[in-house]
Amino acid sequence: SSFIVATVVAGLPGPALSDMANGETLFLQKCSACHLNGGNQIPLFANKDLSRKALAQNGLDTQEAIVSLLTKGKGAMPAYGAEAPPYSRFTDAQLNDVAAYVLDRAASGWSN
Repeated sequence: SSFIVATVVAGLPGPALSDMANGETLFLQKCSACHLNGGNQIPLFANKDLSRKALAQNGLDTQEAIVSLLTKGKGAMPAYGAEAPPYSRFTDAQLNDVAAYVLDRAASGWSN
């Protein structure tokens, strides 16, 4: 069974139900090639890691902002929303799960 947690994220009008285990699974499948342990493996974009500081500097420190980025993609980062190819498309719930997972891990400094 999945572990579902209510996360309260600044900028949202209340708690968002997110499945953190699902967020982790999706992150490992689709995001970790470039963002392993919250970093950025592409040297040109090393300053766009997933640390709390970098997320804030890039206006991505809310669940809503991360969901928007995941949905549309940007630059070298692919989109995972409705416009994405079927093999990489996430549902709204999955987008929220990944965003909540990223914010949770960033808050812990991506440490285990």
